[in-house]
Amino acid sequence: MAHACPDCAAPLTVISSAGARTLECRSCGGRLYGLSPFERQLADGVGARLWTGAASGSPAGPCPYCSNPMHHSDGDPDAPAVVAVCRLCQEVWVPAAAADWLTAHRAADGSAPTVPTAPPAECSNCGGPFQPDEGGRCHWCHAQITAPQPLLLMLQPEPAVDSGFRLF
Repeated sequence: MAHACPDCAAPLTVISSAGARTLECRSCGGRLYGLSPFERQLADGVGARLWTGAASGSPAGPCPYCSNPMHHSDGDPDAPAVVAVCRLCQEVWVPAAAADWLTAHRAADGSAPTVPTAPPAECSNCGGPFQPDEGGRCHWCHAQITAPQPLLLMLQPEPAVDSGFRLF
């Protein structure tokens, strides 16, 4: 299915960047990001401000997915006027003109979060096999080696008193 650029209506091309699927316009240089991959690139809070600012923003070009109008982030004074958000599809359109803004608001490390790695084979304190208990302590030396496992409580309502009729 071909997706059209919200600015120039040229077909968008799928590219992979940092493990995320992005659509790019080869004609005008704009890119369409999913909300989550977009927010992972930015410093904390920048994506959220852009998202909430677009709730009542002025209309922009049509969303490449649903064809409804995207919205500018008028509620965020820091956001460039050309960035647009589709709150229905959770997509963010970043034209080439906003590339400097995107670079200036990158996450501090400049990269996406790392993929979690496998647990170590041994305790870093005593060298014993890595077997933390529920509290995150080593089974052998009792050193704190992981975060404690959260306790999950499931509350259920008390059963209602039976007020039905009974035959005696």
